[in-house]
Amino acid sequence: MSVLFQLLAAVLDRPFDDTLRGDLSDELTAAGNWDWTFLLPFVLAHPDSDGPRLLIADWLAEGGPAEVTRAAFIRAQSRLSRALDVCGGGAGADPQVGPLTEEVGRLAARLGERLGDPAVLTGPVTVVPGGECVTVRAADGEFDYLRGFVARVRLPTGAFLASAAGLFARHPITTVRLTDKTPMPVLGGAWWWADSCLAPSEPACLARYVPPELYQALTGAIAPDGQSRQGVSPADLTFPTAAAAVSALSSACVTYGRAMAADRPAF
Repeated sequence: MSVLFQLLAAVLDRPFDDTLRGDLSDELTAAGNWDWTFLLPFVLAHPDSDGPRLLIADWLAEGGPAEVTRAAFIRAQSRLSRALDVCGGGAGADPQVGPLTEEVGRLAARLGERLGDPAVLTGPVTVVPGGECVTVRAADGEFDYLRGFVARVRLPTGAFLASAAGLFARHPITTVRLTDKTPMPVLGGAWWWADSCLAPSEPACLARYVPPELYQALTGAIAPDGQSRQGVSPADLTFPTAAAAVSALSSACVTYGRAMAADRPAF
């Protein structure tokens, strides 16, 4: 096993070890990989680890003022999330929580509209700090930043489909909410997404309809018995609760977004 591979694995396990990340940055520099092109895919491939995020913050900290502020934002959000995890989410249980929350708010205010994405969120944006989460809000959608990157998006379906490849090429997104889609209750206490078989011409039905681009991901991701549901008709996409329906569509959107981003440059 090469030294570089060992260091990459170690940073995933011990993300807040500054010395370890420094050793990895030295190895990446020697290999000609100490750059955004190598580091961002490392972040995207490991959305649950703080290590790649803090490593990219180390790289950003060597840049200009805007990059230095973004690096500080990633570090502060990551450390705040860690502090909240350690104390079970109780804001008063860890003395770091208060100062880190204030620091995240200050850095988010300094970054301002740079946390938005004009290709996705059109018009003016508002940055709203809220503990470990920073929400970037516009008239047509919202992003939630967690640990320095967008983790959750709330967008209308058309905007999501148009922007998914770019968003997932830049951020380790784990949750998607399509704001113009609402699951519908049916007989037996179940919930479903597609009711076009009942009245496809009615606007209320069309508003609930899941786009064809998401069918394959949805039917492949939500079978309660673990069996494949490829080829399932839209009318049969039922779920035990509304929350389960929303979660399944979110998973389908994430699957779709990652597939769309797979062959797209991340910059």
